[in-house]
Amino acid sequence: MKRYGKTAAGRVGTAAMLRALSVLVRHHPRAALDMAGAGLKQAGRSGFEEVKEALTPHSLDRKEHASSDPPASAAKATAEPDTA
Repeated sequence: MKRYGKTAAGRVGTAAMLRALSVLVRHHPRAALDMAGAGLKQAGRSGFEEVKEALTPHSLDRKEHASSDPPASAAKATAEPDTA
């Protein structure tokens, strides 16, 4: 328990939290399972979104890169002033 709380107050808080979880699991197992299931569902959804984001190409990145580089005609116009 020392690992979870470096101070005495932290260890007391950790012990209280563990006690509350043990009471929940022993006296209300269905509620504990529902809470665990909801947490796992959210974790799975977040993990799936992260993997999906890592594997799909980002169209916004392409637009940002394209907008930061001026077109060739605009670069030529700024490089050669009109003397006519």
